[in-house]
Amino acid sequence: MATFNELITQINSHIDDQRDRGTAFEKMVLAYLKNEPTYHNKFSDVWMLKDVPNQYGIPKKDTGVDLVARDRITGELTAIQAKFYRGKVGKDTINSFIAEFSKNYYAAGIIVSTTDEWNKNAENALEGLSKPMTRIGLSQLEHASINWQLFSFFRLTGNITLLYIRID
Repeated sequence: MATFNELITQINSHIDDQRDRGTAFEKMVLAYLKNEPTYHNKFSDVWMLKDVPNQYGIPKKDTGVDLVARDRITGELTAIQAKFYRGKVGKDTINSFIAEFSKNYYAAGIIVSTTDEWNKNAENALEGLSKPMTRIGLSQLEHASINWQLFSFFRLTGNITLLYIRID
């Protein structure tokens, strides 16, 4: 069991492949959106892209969107990108997400990153969008109203799993 920063250290220490690190962080974002009170109350469902029900017509190919959430009240979908990143987020790293998020099946977007630093071009890319875009950074994740100590990473048959230990 660990704090948010200890979970990030687990990813960096035990997962060699950058793609697998990104997948592990996506699982942390899934846990965050399902458990942090603001988003728990906002979304009725949060899925990894591959798990989005077919009825929504969203392609399962990763073209920038990592997760999808459904609004509890309106049923509208939010595109979510998880950036497991060191240094500043650059425009080139969010271009494909912005292009995909602009598709008709999404009403809003969220970018969650392990940094609070964005370069000016990336910040400018989020200005004037026709749909709402939310940024969640490192400081928000560190100070989230969820108990990160209830989570831990482990390997099961080669797959990286985020274990959630529920205490009732």
